[in-house]
Amino acid sequence: MKEWGLIVWIPQFAISIASPLVIFLALAVWLHNSCGWGGWVIAVGIVFGLITAVIGFRDTARAMLAASGHSKKSRESASIIMNNR
Repeated sequence: MKEWGLIVWIPQFAISIASPLVIFLALAVWLHNSCGWGGWVIAVGIVFGLITAVIGFRDTARAMLAASGHSKKSRESASIIMNNR
């Protein structure tokens, strides 16, 4: 039944990845069009958007793992057990 509770995380996961990229890209296009900045501002917007999307992916994935009951300690103890065999 825990898996059903994780379904609510799917929209959050998508939003945390897509929204930073869209926001930074929209800001970059606006700066390019309204202020007359060069095309480099769009490249910078894409880079910042991708970086924040990766951070959002990481944070949401960690929260999903915590909500599902998995933790870093359980993964470490499992690896210790497997290494002792």
